[in-house]
Formats: sequence, C-alpha cells, structure tokens
Amino acid sequence: MGRHNRQNDPIAFLFPPPDVIDLGNTQVAGIAQTGGLLDLTAWKDKLSGGDTWVKGLEKPATVNSRLYGIPAFAAARAVIYNQKVWADATITREPKNWDEFIRDLDKLRSRNANDPNFVPFYLPGQMWYSTLQFIWDAGGDVARQEDGDWKGSTSNPRTRRGLEEWKSFQNTYSSEASRTADSLDPDMEQLLADGNTGAILSNSASILAIERDNPDIGRDDLASFAMPGRSGRNQPSMVAGFGLGRSRP
Repeated sequence: MGRHNRQNDPIAFLFPPPDVIDLGNTQVAGIAQTGGLLDLTAWKDKLSGGDTWVKGLEKPATVNSRLYGIPAFAAARAVIYNQKVWADATITREPKNWDEFIRDLDKLRSRNANDPNFVPFYLPGQMWYSTLQFIWDAGGDVARQEDGDWKGSTSNPRTRRGLEEWKSFQNTYSSEASRTADSLDPDMEQLLADGNTGAILSNSASILAIERDNPDIGRDDLASFAMPGRSGRNQPSMVAGFGLGRSRP
C-alpha cells in the first residue's frame, strides 16, 4: 500500500484526524508503514523521561528502527481461574510446570464429568495471540527479518511443532464448538463467571469483567498464573496494551 497523501484527500481536508491517537500495540506498525504517523525518534529520550519502556509496547511501535508510538498501558496475558472451582477438584496450588498443568486440567474434567457445558480450559480457535505463545515456546515464529525484508516462517519445523501443540491442547481441553469461535462470542469471561470453564487466557481487565458478570464471585476467588510451556519455562506472553501516536500533518 502506498503512502497516503492527505493534501489531495477531500475527506481528510474536511475531517482531519486528531493530533494524538490512542492505538493498540498491534496497530502502530501498520499505520506507520503507510505514512499515517509522525516519526517520534528525535524526541524519544524526552518522551520516556529516563524511564525504561515495556518492550512489548516499544518494539511494536518501532518500524525500521524509527519510533512511532509512546507506550502507555500494558497488561500481560495469563491463566485466570476461579480458586473455588479448582479446590472442588482437589487442586490447592498453582501448577509449576506443563505436566502439573495438564494433570490439573484432567482433574477439572473428571470432577465436572457430569456437566455437559463444562470445559477445563476455554480457548477460542480464533484467539491468534494464544497460538503465538505456543509457537514462541517451541522456538518458532510467524515471520523473521532477513536482509531488511520480512519473510514468513510458518514452515519452520519449530513453528509447525508449536502449531501442532496448540491444536492438540485446544482440541483436548476446550469445547469442539470453540474451534472456530472468536474471543467475543461466546464471551469467555461470562463462561468463567458462570462456572462453565475452569480457566481462560486473558489479562487483568477480565478479572473486573468476571466479577461484574457474577457478583457472587469475590476478589479473593479469582487468581492467575503464567501459562506453563512444554519447553520447561513459562510461555512467552503477548502483551496487551496501547500507546499514543501523533498523526502526520
């Protein structure tokens, strides 16, 4: 897509964009690449005020070594669960590795075997950032930069292994209907609030939503832990967040 020229655009002339734009961290690069954002590199030191920015926001806001966004808010994705539901399945502590995690999900399935609406871990098939965590944990990636160009790497053996591990996990512990579902319909926060799943993968904003959806769930009922990985380490988490950009004059 070529660079957009606002001077020849009657819509942009009549309805100019705002000076400061609130952008999701996955949106900055695309808008910057098409010329929609002002290059902020020269003001980086002043804008950061000497602080260290969250890399999960700074890196997506940097295109070809140029800064186009100011990190503003970040939240890591983690496993969110209802401690009472897990305690009913005799799970009293958080899993420390992949094997313990799978063992706990199997206990949840067994404890709720008579409930056809219950799944141990609700994971929508279209939640692409959950797939990334499995890919990264396996040592793969969806694209790599070579000689200044980005090239897809989904055919890489490690990437393929991560995809296969994600598919196996999703097919085993989520519902069959969720394989083609997105993260909004059905509302996975509502599913956890209603007791129809043992856990979801989300960020801290979901905790408030779950408490709102079910007032009987108290602040001490919900807890979270980092998603364990088959690698022996916690899975890398894709940061949820946003930054501020300056529209290009």
